[in-house]
Amino acid sequence: MAIFPNPAKDELNIQINNSKANNLITVSIFDVLGNTVLSKQPATANCKLPTAHFSKGIYFVEVKTGKEVYWGKFVKE
Repeated sequence: MAIFPNPAKDELNIQINNSKANNLITVSIFDVLGNTVLSKQPATANCKLPTAHFSKGIYFVEVKTGKEVYWGKFVKE
């Protein structure tokens, strides 16, 4: 999984490099307190998520593809 740009300003790109990624995908973004700030089911393994309304800070990304779970983090400028 790739998350970019990092740090992010207005948009975050997520690319899932997995042959099973065409199954149902759920992307969730959490703040440092564990609150869900965004949850989405993108149509493809590569998606762009809006981050312009996020406060500055560190965020965690959880991507679920079937039985597999990927974690990452990014900084919002």
